[in-house]
Amino acid sequence: MKSLLNIFSKKEVCLLHTNLQGAHVEKYHAFMDFLNHNNNALKLIADMEQIFYSGTPFSLPFMKVKYRKLLESSNGVIASLHTPSGNYF
Repeated sequence: MKSLLNIFSKKEVCLLHTNLQGAHVEKYHAFMDFLNHNNNALKLIADMEQIFYSGTPFSLPFMKVKYRKLLESSNGVIASLHTPSGNYF
């Protein structure tokens, strides 16, 4: 039983993620930003599509706000591609 409890002890700690500096960390954060912006853009597109196809009335200012948020998310997607690609996109 004691050997089973030793499996969950903190005596041996994995040191693989201790290097928090370098190009790989910067690319990882850029990729996570890309995923977050992409997720937000897809949610906004789905919201706008649902509003359109549901037949419920909507106002122009409401759609303008959704459009601006979609534009910000799209620009965020593009900006987050600059880091891992070396400003290729």
